[in-house]
Amino acid sequence: MKRKNEIKIRLSDAEMVRLNMNVAGCGLSREGYIRQLINGYVPKAAPPQDYYDMMMQLYRIGNNINQIAKLAHMTGEVNAARYDIYVKMLEDAIVDITKAVLVPEAIEDTNGDNIHVEG
Repeated sequence: MKRKNEIKIRLSDAEMVRLNMNVAGCGLSREGYIRQLINGYVPKAAPPQDYYDMMMQLYRIGNNINQIAKLAHMTGEVNAARYDIYVKMLEDAIVDITKAVLVPEAIEDTNGDNIHVEG
C-alpha cells in the first residue's frame, strides 16, 4: 500500500517523551506505532530475550514429544493417545504465549466494540 498523505502534528515535550518511550518499548517506528493506534490496535512491547529462550525450549520439548509419539505409534508400547494430547497442549501453549506477548490488542470504544480498521 502506498502512503501519500502526510500530516504534521505538534506535541508538548511530555507528549514527545511519552511517544518516544512507547515507540522504543515496542520496536516500531513512530509512524508504525501511530498507524497501529489509528487502526485500532495497541502495540505491545517487544518481548525480552527470555521470551525467545522459552520459546526455543518449548520447541525442543515439542520435538522430543513428537519423537516419543512416533516411537509409541510404531511400537505400541506407550499410550500414543496420551502423548498426542500432550503435543496438542504444547502447541496450544506456544500459540497462547505468542499471542500474549506479540499480537497487538484491539482498542475498544466506550460500547466495548473493537474500533480497528482493516487496510
